[in-house]
Amino acid sequence: SGEAAVAPQPDRRLDQGVFYSGTWHEVVRNPMRLTDGCVVGETRFTLEPGGGIFQRDSCRMGSAQGREKVIAGPVTILDRATGAKFRTDY
Repeated sequence: SGEAAVAPQPDRRLDQGVFYSGTWHEVVRNPMRLTDGCVVGETRFTLEPGGGIFQRDSCRMGSAQGREKVIAGPVTILDRATGAKFRTDY
């Protein structure tokens, strides 16, 4: 009824070593210019020595055999209380 929906908030701190590690395969995405024409998307998080986190997003152009498109950069945790909100500096 006109009220904006509020995203649910985490009730406890995330285990960053688990949540921000490994490869996450894309099931669905919001449309954005950066990924126009992309399929088979994935995000790969890497824990770096010293505690940093690095994010690599990739997809294939047009088909699963298409040219790989990659953007990558370091992750900055925005919500230190839970570790659930972050920004990637591409």
